[in-house]
Amino acid sequence: MASKLAASRLRGGGPLVAVLLCCGCAAQPRPAGPAGPIVAADAGRSCASAIPGVETVDASRALRRQHGLAEDVHGAMIVEVLAGGPAAQAGLAVWDVVERIDDQEILSTSDFDDRMNEAKCGDTLRVTFRRGGAQRTTSIIPVDSMGFYTAACRQGLATGCFRQGWLIAAGVGVAADGKRAEELYDQACRLGSGGACCELARSRSEPERARERVELLERACALHYAGGCVDLAFRYSTGEDGVARDDTRAAPLFVAACDGGEPAGCFNAGLTLAEGRGAPADLAAAVVAYEDGCRGGISAACSNLGLAYDEGRGVAAAPDKAATFYLRGCTGSSLTPGSATACRNLGVLLRDGRGVEQDPGQAVELFTQVCDGMPADPHDQNAEDDAAAAAASACSLLGAQYAHGSGVAADWDRAIALSKQGCAGGDAFGCFNLGAVYLNGEGAGRDEATALSYFRSACDRGDGKGCFQVALMFSQGLGAARSDEQAAAFYQRACDAGSGTGCVNLGGMYTSDVSKTLALFERGCDLGEPVACFNLANHYTDGTGVKADPARAAALYAQACSGGYEAACAKASPPR
Repeated sequence: MASKLAASRLRGGGPLVAVLLCCGCAAQPRPAGPAGPIVAADAGRSCASAIPGVETVDASRALRRQHGLAEDVHGAMIVEVLAGGPAAQAGLAVWDVVERIDDQEILSTSDFDDRMNEAKCGDTLRVTFRRGGAQRTTSIIPVDSMGFYTAACRQGLATGCFRQGWLIAAGVGVAADGKRAEELYDQACRLGSGGACCELARSRSEPERARERVELLERACALHYAGGCVDLAFRYSTGEDGVARDDTRAAPLFVAACDGGEPAGCFNAGLTLAEGRGAPADLAAAVVAYEDGCRGGISAACSNLGLAYDEGRGVAAAPDKAATFYLRGCTGSSLTPGSATACRNLGVLLRDGRGVEQDPGQAVELFTQVCDGMPADPHDQNAEDDAAAAAASACSLLGAQYAHGSGVAADWDRAIALSKQGCAGGDAFGCFNLGAVYLNGEGAGRDEATALSYFRSACDRGDGKGCFQVALMFSQGLGAARSDEQAAAFYQRACDAGSGTGCVNLGGMYTSDVSKTLALFERGCDLGEPVACFNLANHYTDGTGVKADPARAAALYAQACSGGYEAACAKASPPR
């Protein structure tokens, strides 16, 4: 898809991705190995996978500060250099931050792993790294992973046994053998590899071994393996494996994992900080955590970061930055697949031309992609539900594009079918659109009863405009018998759901209770409905139900005028 951004909802940016990620124990053990050569680089050797002989984590803010690095330093921080390996021979050391390999920028461990996956044994790789305040370069020649780790394990190096087990479990260069891998994980865990303890917990999946899994994750976290802290915190957040649910224990573990350079920990830390789960809510701190999670390759973190900039949550609103992060979340990484929510939200910005050049055609492409279904992140426990909600919304949005002929040829049959698909999937906008179709008779015969049914469906899904339409139809006797009682009930639901017009109309029904009327007009004005501000100003002008206050009235008239209600403009600045 050709993007105006760089590569490659409905009434607003879309919902926050609100699901925790289980790390999956991808491996960054810390313990240092023994001195002495293990395997020398063998130029030209064919191999199943090539490695430099280091373990890395993301260079988190906490690690940068701990080791005196500048705030703008990003990359893969080395936490272990295996003796005798290519990195050791090249002079790389623990706490060095790899910033570039050849011409490829390295912003995270995910980037580092992607580049090494492309390397071959015997390649000469030019590595740019940061040590303290200085940037340096060196060259490394990767070696065969299985041979290197097997020899390292024989010498009693925990990481060697762990990585050998990981290769055998994955079937890299050998036939996959889960039993042998588990034996190696057990050996490595006993030797002090937190990554091995974490993988061992995953391999012991039987229900009766729940306590054992928790103990292994506790050991992994105690060994400073950030992935183990994430998975342990996940259990405290969800109550899995018999652990008592306790967000106050989960939240600091997620933060510790983020500080330790694990991007899944950063995403979860951001989520708990945004929602105030286990710690006071702190939107600004959540944004910081999402930034680290996004840089590390967690698509959901990019999606939530995009929304923060889209709606000004914890940071100044900046739709251009929102578009950038939505694009990153939509594209995905080798660590996590693209986020359906990010793609849908990016489509909305492209449709509206907010923060990016308007391109309804590309918006249609994105809506279609999400509506048709995107693969979910297998490590995300609620990814399927999130993807389904995004898909339903995208179908509704796509239906509106077909109805208006925006970015695609107008097609009412397709518009109605897509809106029905979205509505059936639980999306309020699809239901609302169908209500409008059958009420106005555009694209289908006018059917007031069917329109009322769809508006009620939108209302039941929390859509204030849907509730308002239901109330209006009851007040006019459209699609059902006229009922002021039902109209008032749905105006109340509309007002509660954020519809300022619902508050205004309900206020107008309380003719014998001025105090209720005033309260509803004030609420409607606070919700941005200019008519509510105008009506409230009239009361302050006349002193009806409230003490007359010309200054307050003038301010409210001005607010109504700036909101687009022309009748208020003449009264906004009365002559003195």
